[in-house]
Amino acid sequence: MNNATIEKARSGVRTPNLNQNQNQKQPINNLTLTNQDVNNTVQERVKKFVQEGIKNGYNIMLFKIENGELTKKPNWFDMKATDEEGKRYKADVDKLLLALSKKPYGYGILTGEQLDGFSLIGIDVDIDTEECKERLSKKIEELLDKHKIYYHKETTKSERLHYYIVLDKITDRIRSISKLPYTGNCFKNKDSKEMQGEIELSIDKSLVVYDGFINDKEPFFTQKPYKNQYQTFENFLEDWKKTFKPEEPKKEPVKEQKEPVKKQKETKKEQKELVNNSELFSKIVEAYKIIRQHRIINGWEIDKVFSSYCVRENIKTEQALEGFKVIFGSEYDEKMSLRILNSTKKKDLNLLPGLGSVRYHIEIALNSMVEFEAYEKAVLEALLNDLKSKNYELPDYLKDAEDVILHESTKKGKYYKENYFIVRNIKGIKKVMYVSITASEKNGIYKRHKLEKQKEIGIKAKIVRLVQDGKITTFEYLLNDELLYRPSHDVKSSEDIIKELTLKAVPYTMHFDNALYRRYLTILIENYREEHGKVVPCIISGQTGWSDDFKFFYHYALNDKYHELHPDHLLYQYRKDRIEEKDKQHEIVKEILQEGKLLAVLLTASVSSILIKPLNIPAITVILGGNSGAGKTTSSLIATSLFYYSDDVLINAQATGTGLELTISKLNSLPVLIDESALADLKLSLTKVVFMVSGGKGKTRGRKDLNVDLRELSSNVFWTTETTDIDSLRRNGAFRRMIYLIVKSWNDLTELFKPDDRLNERYAGCGVDYIKYAIEHMKDIKEAFKEETKDFGSKYKETTDLALNLFSGLILLEKYYNARFDELRKTINKVLNDAKNLFNENKENVVQTFKDYIFANTTSKFHIVGNDILTLKLSNNHDIWGEYNKDTRTYYIFTRAFKEIIKELEKERNLLTEELLKAGILKNKEAKTQWLKSIGQSVRVYIISFKKEEAKTNNEEDNKVDNNVVDNDVEDDDSVAF
Repeated sequence: MNNATIEKARSGVRTPNLNQNQNQKQPINNLTLTNQDVNNTVQERVKKFVQEGIKNGYNIMLFKIENGELTKKPNWFDMKATDEEGKRYKADVDKLLLALSKKPYGYGILTGEQLDGFSLIGIDVDIDTEECKERLSKKIEELLDKHKIYYHKETTKSERLHYYIVLDKITDRIRSISKLPYTGNCFKNKDSKEMQGEIELSIDKSLVVYDGFINDKEPFFTQKPYKNQYQTFENFLEDWKKTFKPEEPKKEPVKEQKEPVKKQKETKKEQKELVNNSELFSKIVEAYKIIRQHRIINGWEIDKVFSSYCVRENIKTEQALEGFKVIFGSEYDEKMSLRILNSTKKKDLNLLPGLGSVRYHIEIALNSMVEFEAYEKAVLEALLNDLKSKNYELPDYLKDAEDVILHESTKKGKYYKENYFIVRNIKGIKKVMYVSITASEKNGIYKRHKLEKQKEIGIKAKIVRLVQDGKITTFEYLLNDELLYRPSHDVKSSEDIIKELTLKAVPYTMHFDNALYRRYLTILIENYREEHGKVVPCIISGQTGWSDDFKFFYHYALNDKYHELHPDHLLYQYRKDRIEEKDKQHEIVKEILQEGKLLAVLLTASVSSILIKPLNIPAITVILGGNSGAGKTTSSLIATSLFYYSDDVLINAQATGTGLELTISKLNSLPVLIDESALADLKLSLTKVVFMVSGGKGKTRGRKDLNVDLRELSSNVFWTTETTDIDSLRRNGAFRRMIYLIVKSWNDLTELFKPDDRLNERYAGCGVDYIKYAIEHMKDIKEAFKEETKDFGSKYKETTDLALNLFSGLILLEKYYNARFDELRKTINKVLNDAKNLFNENKENVVQTFKDYIFANTTSKFHIVGNDILTLKLSNNHDIWGEYNKDTRTYYIFTRAFKEIIKELEKERNLLTEELLKAGILKNKEAKTQWLKSIGQSVRVYIISFKKEEAKTNNEEDNKVDNNVVDNDVEDDDSVAF
């Protein structure tokens, strides 16, 4: 093949596209590439990834695409990589987006110090020897796991490995190491030569990131960085040095062995066969060069078929690579081509497409609408005639096959009965066919065989990952390469999974054979496990909050490879999963904390929520009362916006008691706002909320499977109100579990801005940084908390729980911002002292509480007698507590009712009766039998009598009774209320 012929090859990107069907595209993590240029869709995804990376604090770079090929050349934006200037490169999102709007780029990262102050190190396993690469990568991962170092692993387009590790900083000790030693003879291929392989430690170097562009997963920098402590990485390096010592290769790199020279001369027949094979190879290369030049078959399909042909026909590696070079011209990548060949060699030779697939491609080209030059058409037709003469023709079920999987092969006599799962791409719908054949050779699908039957059994599935969702651990599947399916909570067997999957696949096909499709999925699972080894599931949590080991916090902004907030979580459903200008929000928050007014207290209580569980402290309810329009709801929304987008209240007017409890449990360890006005139709007592939140548990409910559903509640709650009477809260002891703030005007909250500025709609998510800080510095936080609160038992005797809660958030905020907020400390102390004073001023007197309660329920719970006649007869006997005599100011309380009153007042029975006896109100400690006029019979009752001067407060009740005197014939009603 002459140079002129080679030069005719046109450039392009080696990515999928079929001219004969523009709908046939290979998704790469929702990223679609085309073969002409990196198209607009790809660049939009690149822009998205770049923005996410910069938002997460990574120093993102753009890498040039030349002649359709992604290169390792970064765009330094007028800087020079060799100068100190290059080391000062900082990603500017506006510059990068402007560059992307002009022409396509790939992306990568500059290792070393990143935008947000943390550091990134790359470990580049620059080795092609498979045994070495596998052995050393396992050792790297083993030692990283040993030291609990989080890392991201990536395969490059040449099948080498990159490890990315985030550190809190890079020390001189780490920086002094540029390469990691290893043992053994390990080589890499460079410019068709084998050289000594290397494991490089990349610091202050530009690295191309392939995930999301070439590999089927998003780039690591779209995830929030987990900062490993530098000491752990230094320990990793020390362990590596102990494990390996530098060792020079003992012999020269092994080059590909040449064909042994035959001692005897080859026969004329053998010589003719070699010439024919060489001619056929040249024709195939030239034909594919023409096909590639006109973009008729996508690059991946050419790679697959041409590499398979080379492996099946024993084409030497050097010759095969030369073929790739001619076919792809300027877009040729030797490393990628070599990787494809090596990957193909690992597969079952008999299940690889051969010359029949080449013929199919030639036929597609000749039947296309492309106007070929005379020479091009002659080349294609000549090759087609050669292949036809040798009967190389594929059956229909192999022409559009994307994958061929052997299910079973059984020898019967001299023939093999074989069954295959064949994935066919039929007009963009990737159907799985079950094909049965009879062949004279084993694995005979690509050889001469007889078709027995074929049957459509379902849609193509690809395993994405293993997930653990509650008690269910199962695989996620990508259907038809585009639709994600995850089994629901309701599945109990493999049959249930198949049923759900068939419903999910309805947009593609209605044809399913459940039994055969289950076998197909089983083979996929077996192959996945064989390829990936031990598979660690990603844990999906239905609620926010801490993992059991406190090393992870479930939040939409903190999802990673092994942890994820459930996609059906209410923060996703209500579109609260947003991070809005969190850096600016940090600035505003710090100013509010320095100001130290009531809004700062609310922010502190909001942050305290994330420490309730790790510090084992009770949650509290912050009640905001006061004037309408003072900004109670807006200020509470600003407080919750630290952790999720809070443009409005999550708890709406349609909420039920169970729904409210469920919402709080779903937002575990995050603050929750309840606006009383939104619960107008919900008979929900604030008392119940206060005790539920402080207790940390919802109601215990039974399930159908007889298990117990006990919801964990670990959140501080904000309750805004204009009507709630907190006297009942004090009387029920709820004051110990809540803070009551009176807001008369917005200035009580802050003077830095106005409520009309709607900060809660403009900023969100800076609390994610508090969570990450807490994960990394929990030990320091616990020590500071212990020191700060060691005397709280005496200092805040009546309000200890409130003090512990607020100061936990204060300590975290002061540590995060490296500042002491003295004004805020004064305000918190004032709030706690007000709570204490409020308690002392209204400290519960058992007798008075009892009196108030009885007086308040006289007309609704007692038959009333006056002037020796029945003046009020109640109809609902079951709710009646007894009889009240107006003349003697005496209550006769049924024993059942007396127990109810004690329970409602949350008092200990013996203590209450002793206090009532001492006060002379209770006549006898035990109940006595008494005839009651209202019911016309004798019953056992407790007799309570108040002095006249003490009963003056009941005059209003007496007046009500006088106005409601009933007829005397009611006295004959002898029904009894007990």
